[in-house]
Amino acid sequence: MPYFRRSALEQFGAWDAHNVTEDANLGMRLARRGMQCDVLDTATLEEANCRPGPWIRQRSRWLKGYLLTWLSHMRAPLKLWQEMGGRGFIGLNVLFLGAAATYLGMPLFWISVIGGAVTGRTVWGEAMPLWALWLLGVSLAIGQLVMLGCAALAMVRRSSPGLLVWVPTLPFYWTLGAIAAWKAVIERVWAPYYWDKTMHGISQVFRQPETAGR
Repeated sequence: MPYFRRSALEQFGAWDAHNVTEDANLGMRLARRGMQCDVLDTATLEEANCRPGPWIRQRSRWLKGYLLTWLSHMRAPLKLWQEMGGRGFIGLNVLFLGAAATYLGMPLFWISVIGGAVTGRTVWGEAMPLWALWLLGVSLAIGQLVMLGCAALAMVRRSSPGLLVWVPTLPFYWTLGAIAAWKAVIERVWAPYYWDKTMHGISQVFRQPETAGR
């Protein structure tokens, strides 16, 4: 949950009401003006979506907002570089464009894996030169390993080793992210400002406190 100083919001013209991830966009706008956003060392009790439909709609909105934020700031890339420096410029592209591109490229991973398992050879062999084939394979493999490693490290740091057994199943979970990403791309064209509301009250049952004496 993001928190911003009201004085900073007023100073820089509040937020973009048309961006469906307005907090992420605002964070970049503040960073471009020399301000800093930090992460509090704490945990929240926000409910996570546990059903595929609501999860896809929520992630689709986030990814669409990431694309909107990336397009907004990259309209003047030279100015962006001057204001944020090389590190900030690369970070913005990796965070916003990279998040969407990773999910959008997930079908390539499954085509390669399933095609190779069925035919015994890569399905890209005739369409790509050898060097490009190696580059694709290495990048897909490294990308999967990095994301799996990050998930495993998070479980260790949270002292939740029992969840490590689920880490290898994440590529199937990320397939839902690919659906959400392509939904976001389509909506970017047809409904860029449509806000898919997050459904709450699914994974937990909130009980009213019992009346005393009953």
